[in-house]
Amino acid sequence: MASIDQLPEISASYAQAVASIDQLTVFDGSAGVSGQTNEVLAQFLTFIKNATGIDVAELVNKRADGTTTLNHPVPVEEDK
Repeated sequence: MASIDQLPEISASYAQAVASIDQLTVFDGSAGVSGQTNEVLAQFLTFIKNATGIDVAELVNKRADGTTTLNHPVPVEEDK
């Protein structure tokens, strides 16, 4: 889990790089910017998964739908 602890540092490095952009030309409007942001995020999550084996997107989704906590899986009762 040490790799998850490094996510804030990795994200900060990305944000610092983006913050240093002084001029940006967008050809397909704000939808293009959000699309590029989503693409970068998807690539970042894929990189983390490939590098560490940790699927951060899956962890976030499970946390959001209540099937896991930060430290332990939430027991799920199966329908009988």
